[in-house]
Amino acid sequence: MKNRLTILLLAMLLMLPGALFSQAAQDVTIRQLNTYENLTAPAQINAHPLTGVLVKFTGVIISYPRNSGLASYTAASNSIGRIHMFVVDTSAVTTGLDGQYMQVVDAANMELLEQLNRGDVVTIEGRLTFFAAGTGYTSQMTTTTVTLVGNVNDDIPLQKYQPLLQPTIVTLDEINLKLADGTFSHRLDNYTKYINRYVKVVGTTVVNSLQAPTGRPWMYVGNEDVILPTTDTSLRFRNDRTTAGYRTGYNFIRTSEGPFTPPPPGAIVDISGFIVMNSFNVDNTGANTYKIVPWDDGVVWVSNGEQTPTYIRLTPEGWPKDLVVVGFPPEFSNYTISTQTPTASQQVSISIDIAAPNEGITVSTANVVYTPRGGDAVTVAMVKGAGSTYTYTFPTFADFTQISFRIEAEDSEGLTGRFSASNTSFIVLDNPITTIRAIQETASGMIGASPLVGLGVLPMNLVATVVSDSSDGFIIIQDSNLPWSGIPLVNLPTTRKLFRGDVITITSAAVLRQNDMNYLTNITFTVSEESNTDIGALTPVLTTGIFAVGNGNRGAGYVSMLARVENVTVASTNADFPSDFGEWAFASNGQAAVRVDDRFGFTNVLEIRTNFTPTFNRNLVLGSEFTSIRGVLQWSFGNPKFTIRKLSDIVAVDNITTPNRNFALLSPADNVTVGVTGNIVTSWDAISTDFDGDAVKYLFVLANKPAEGSPNFSNPLAVIPSNNNGTSGEATIPDTALNPILDSVGMVQDETRAFAWSVWVTDGKDTVQVSTYANATGHTPIFRTINLKKLTPTSLEDNNLPKEFSLSQNYPNPFNPTTSISYSLPQDVKVKLTVYDMLGREVTVLVNELKSAGTYKVSLEGHSLASGIYVYRLEAGTRTFTRKMTLLK
Repeated sequence: MKNRLTILLLAMLLMLPGALFSQAAQDVTIRQLNTYENLTAPAQINAHPLTGVLVKFTGVIISYPRNSGLASYTAASNSIGRIHMFVVDTSAVTTGLDGQYMQVVDAANMELLEQLNRGDVVTIEGRLTFFAAGTGYTSQMTTTTVTLVGNVNDDIPLQKYQPLLQPTIVTLDEINLKLADGTFSHRLDNYTKYINRYVKVVGTTVVNSLQAPTGRPWMYVGNEDVILPTTDTSLRFRNDRTTAGYRTGYNFIRTSEGPFTPPPPGAIVDISGFIVMNSFNVDNTGANTYKIVPWDDGVVWVSNGEQTPTYIRLTPEGWPKDLVVVGFPPEFSNYTISTQTPTASQQVSISIDIAAPNEGITVSTANVVYTPRGGDAVTVAMVKGAGSTYTYTFPTFADFTQISFRIEAEDSEGLTGRFSASNTSFIVLDNPITTIRAIQETASGMIGASPLVGLGVLPMNLVATVVSDSSDGFIIIQDSNLPWSGIPLVNLPTTRKLFRGDVITITSAAVLRQNDMNYLTNITFTVSEESNTDIGALTPVLTTGIFAVGNGNRGAGYVSMLARVENVTVASTNADFPSDFGEWAFASNGQAAVRVDDRFGFTNVLEIRTNFTPTFNRNLVLGSEFTSIRGVLQWSFGNPKFTIRKLSDIVAVDNITTPNRNFALLSPADNVTVGVTGNIVTSWDAISTDFDGDAVKYLFVLANKPAEGSPNFSNPLAVIPSNNNGTSGEATIPDTALNPILDSVGMVQDETRAFAWSVWVTDGKDTVQVSTYANATGHTPIFRTINLKKLTPTSLEDNNLPKEFSLSQNYPNPFNPTTSISYSLPQDVKVKLTVYDMLGREVTVLVNELKSAGTYKVSLEGHSLASGIYVYRLEAGTRTFTRKMTLLK
């Protein structure tokens, strides 16, 4: 009785949260999933009361599923990680369109969803989830079941839903607004009305666009008062899914079509698409704007239906065309610049051809708009030369003046075209560059390319300290703790020899930009002082700048600098849910979160990963507190991100992680039947660790078998420390502990009942159950079924189980052609019994599986074997036994 009470008391002390129970789907409309009682901040969006609840609605698919292209493609397996599509609730046809749109982002039912079509009516059961988007969240659904009802174009009863396929015409000021700092943000007050909605903006102007024939082009439309950027979720509007293709049957751009080219700045367009929130900071306009996802361009590639299909390009009548150019502005070509590195006595000259887009239209004006760094924009007229050529010669400027400029031309129709490129800038250089600030600071003071990018190898006299070296995964130098004072070095054999604290003098280098980061390459340097500098003095403490809600340029001046934040809290353990790229996030006083990333992508092709583990986030405790975190600040996908060098960069208040719970249960085998007459031995992979440095212990847990889909053990029948005071990956459970439990649940003699067992791992602060880990669901606790049979207990001396491992001599021996081999196991264990010839070659494997304790006999048939001597070997756990036998024919 004392043992029984001890077990129950320990179970109560270590009890986990309540078990999950299966539930019926709740009928809702999409409007209910998008509606909030009092939405005042983007960070509140993921607190919707229906988050994670199993719900059901019926909707019309309004985006062609096989245009979905936001997931990376693996050519070897022809696989992608998820599919995106948009649906509108069928009830919108009678109750209105506001709030009735949803994006489905799914991996579980992807192969079903990709077979659906635009106009299909489906009933979806699933759960409301959210994607972290800058300073807030945006709604999306994962599905559990999807049922096809029909199609609005094919089924007469469903034709009433055809109007739902059309976009809503809107004005830009219903979507976004301009902030005081000149950047743009979303209209949060219209979140419910417009999130995921299919809209159309008529007769708007392309403000800027990126021509990227092999990458990810973008554009944004609007004017100086309000803009709307694009996002390239659709395969029809991106050029990075063409060379290797994409998943079979998907509607990606084939090489024969040529790349997608956005209209040039100044073009007048009608643009349709889906309104989403994400953190892409297009052209530094503001990470927190709503974006529009144009989806279709009138083209559909379909299979010819053959067993080995080819694909045919179709332009079906009535198929949407979400981007239509209404008017083109003047066209620019043959641009040249005399130099990008003049001296203070040199003038820079530029030349460009400007032509009207069509006959009967003329170029009215051509201007250069240039901005000295830190100064105001200046507009000057260009000189018309022969034909369509225009020129301009800049005045001279003082040493180290940086000039960026664009060319604008208006035609007789009133359309204005704008031209800028990587070489529409120059810097006056009479003397070498002496500060990192001169390299990093942009003219606008915002995130962006260095004004020195693309100018080639430049003279420098730059003294800086290495604050992160190749052992950290990336190399960073700083020359002060003031803004704009840090920059990465390209990872080369020469720079890999540098160590933290080294002081170097750079005499020449080129500035390049990759993945939103400026960095130095082609570096000539010497080490003037080795590893004896106080890096702490170079580490600024960042306060409100990177946490400010609505600030689309958070921490701009500290990018590529080793910085520190203090007194922060874990705000998210998976900032990329439902995907998991290892990112987590911290926040200060409830303000906007900052992500922590293990990837630092500043080199040409290589993505540099830090030596900080990419799975750290899997065991973080939400809400845990840090005294300080050090890391290199980078800017990626419109967000400031910390990249931690090593675990020593984190100083925790106390407990920040649970023990690792991702390990395997080994024995007994699942669903095995065991008579309770003696000890039962269970085992698992004892590989758990704890980042807090706390000692880890294991607990064997026995419970009634949970209901389907309820893997948590909330009310265990027994909790017993593993062997060696809880440190072993093996637990020996005596019948004296099990029989009282069988009695307590009312079992009678010779009755067999199914139970479940698992393992809890504890660090003394957190106790978690052994689990599997998946991106979308996080940790899923696991267990094994064990069928316990109530028998009359016996003492160990009277136990019929073997007392030790053994391998008997085969009988008969010699043999022809059949013999038997016996072996004994005192406990459950993985067994492999193998026969070899005298040259050590494997002849056959007789047993290779988990076996329960007991004595076994196995036969060897020697019909196909030659006469001779053979060796048979038993591997039982860590024990090995070998014997010889002779076959005589």
